[in-house]
Amino acid sequence: MEQENLQFAQKVRRAKRRIIIALLVLPPLLLIVSVYLGIQCFQQRRQLEEQLLAATQSTPESAPPEALEYQQLYPELSVEPTKSVSPADKMVYLTFDDGPSGNTLALLDVLDKYSVKATFFVVGNQIPGREDILREIAARGHTVGMHSNSHKYNDIYASVDACLQDFDLLRARILEVTGQAPSILRFPGGSVNGYNRDIYQELISEMLRRGYAYFDWNVSAQDATSQNKSVADIANAVVTAVPRHRYSIVLLHDTSLRETSVKAVDRLIPQLLELGYTFAPLDPSVSPIIFSYK
Repeated sequence: MEQENLQFAQKVRRAKRRIIIALLVLPPLLLIVSVYLGIQCFQQRRQLEEQLLAATQSTPESAPPEALEYQQLYPELSVEPTKSVSPADKMVYLTFDDGPSGNTLALLDVLDKYSVKATFFVVGNQIPGREDILREIAARGHTVGMHSNSHKYNDIYASVDACLQDFDLLRARILEVTGQAPSILRFPGGSVNGYNRDIYQELISEMLRRGYAYFDWNVSAQDATSQNKSVADIANAVVTAVPRHRYSIVLLHDTSLRETSVKAVDRLIPQLLELGYTFAPLDPSVSPIIFSYK
C-alpha cells in the first residue's frame, strides 16, 4: 500500500512539474506566435496598399491595354471639360429629341414667336436631306446636342466601343453641317436604361473623361408614348410638372409624327412665362439632371 502511495505521489509531482513547465513556456511561445502572425499581417497589408497605390497612380500606358483599348479610339470625340453651376430658380430648358424632322421649322417658328431658345438632341440618320434645317437650328441660336447616329439601341449599346463609334459618327456629321462641334449629349433612352444596364457606368465615365456633359430630364411631356396624346394633354403634362422642381429640363420630341408637340409648345410656353419662368438652351455649364445609378 505504501508503495502504491509513493508511486501516486511521484506521478502527481511529475504532473505538477509538467504544468509548471507549460505555464512557464506557453506565454513566451504564444507571444512569439503572435508577433510572427502580426508581422505576416503587416507585410500582407503593406503589399496590398502598395498595389492599390500603384493602381491609382498608373497612367494609361502602364495600365492593362485591354481595359483601356476604347480610350485610344476616336481621339476627336472629345471636348474641353467645363465646370457646371446650378441654374437660377424657375429656369426651364426645353429639349427636343430625335430631329431634325419635317416639323422642325414650324417648331423653330414657335420658339421665335416667344423669343425662347431651346436644345435639340439630334439623330444622325435624320440629317441627310435636312442639312439646311440643322443649320437653321444653330443659326437661330439654339443648342445642337448629340443623341445618337443610328438610334438603334441594340447596336449602340452592344459595347462601349460601339456607342463611342456611334457618337463619333454623329459628331462628325454635326461639325460638317453646322461648323460647330457639339459639346453636350443625351444618351438614347437616357443615361440609365434597359439596354445599357451592363455598360452604363463604364460608358458614362468614358464620356465624362472625354469632356462631354450629358443630360437626362426631370419633366417629360409624354409626347412619345404609344397613346396619341392631345395637344392639351402634352402641354398640361409640362405645365403641371415644372413647378415641382427648382429648375426643369423638359423632354419633348421633334419628329415628323409629332405635330401635336409643336402645337403643345405653342400652348405651354405662354403659360409658363405667365407663371414667371425663364427659358434657356442647355450648355456644358448647366448643372445636369441625371438619372440615379441602380
